[in-house]
Amino acid sequence: MAASNMIRYFLFAFNFFCWVGGLALLAIGIWLRVDPGLAPVVTLELGWFYSAVYIIIIAGVVTIAIGFLGCCGAMRENSTLLKAYVGLLALMFLLEVVAGILGFVYRGLLDRWIRDSFSRTFDGRYIDDFPDTFQDAVVYFQRRMDCCGLNTPFDWENWQEVDSCPCPIDRQVNTYDWNEKCQEDRHDRNLSVYRSCWDNISLWLKNHIIVIGIVGLAVCLVQCLGIYCGVKLSLQYGNGDDQFLSRLKSPIKIKKAKKDVPLQSVTTPKDEGESLVKEKEKDQPPPKEPEVEAAVTTKEAEPSAPAEETEPLSPPAETAEAKENEA
Repeated sequence: MAASNMIRYFLFAFNFFCWVGGLALLAIGIWLRVDPGLAPVVTLELGWFYSAVYIIIIAGVVTIAIGFLGCCGAMRENSTLLKAYVGLLALMFLLEVVAGILGFVYRGLLDRWIRDSFSRTFDGRYIDDFPDTFQDAVVYFQRRMDCCGLNTPFDWENWQEVDSCPCPIDRQVNTYDWNEKCQEDRHDRNLSVYRSCWDNISLWLKNHIIVIGIVGLAVCLVQCLGIYCGVKLSLQYGNGDDQFLSRLKSPIKIKKAKKDVPLQSVTTPKDEGESLVKEKEKDQPPPKEPEVEAAVTTKEAEPSAPAEETEPLSPPAETAEAKENEA
């Protein structure tokens, strides 16, 4: 019982944090989609950006549902909710494993897909041909990512934007030469500072791949532990140890039993006394009719008793005695 309670409380705490994490993912996804401050980035019309945002939103919704089912199933001791929780968590775990394997196997295609997404954005046109809002978005994106150009640092060789990719004078104090553009000056000092935006993203992922792998492995292990606890509790409650359901079903059983009991068994103290009297009367033997008739005949014969006791019977006895004496 103590082990069951520990598993139940652990499952509740785990799913509570999952629920909070799902809310955070959903909030981040919605923020990335509708925040006015990110409008310049969104106007770049990059397919992978929208895909990532929608994946975050869907992951947040699914995580919220999983956390809700796990918390309610653990605290209310409901095997049905726990089975649904285990199914969703196992499905999410399998999708994560498949996504990780596909991402590792086709990592080259992923790099090509993102570069093609950048290329389709321009479609052979000069950046000056795009609206000013799009150019402002490119400048904003490059400053945020500390990069120059989408695929190469020389994508904007003919770009007339003054502050598109200024050359750094001193990186420590963030001073730039606004009259010189790095994409026009192919000096090594500029290439060592500015990279293409996708190269910068790839470099960041490579530098943090170990941390990302450890975090992913930890998440998978915690999910496996949650699946194990959910299966154990669902089997336990499904075998009749569901205390919550037993407490709910016990009054129903009593009511059904009362309905099945005949009306005669539901009696008051007065009725019980009357029933005892009736039972005693039933236990007494019934009166015998011949005895009653004999009693009646004896009562009728009592007046004729004096007639039977007559004295004429004595004289013959006296005459007999006299004869004997005379003889």
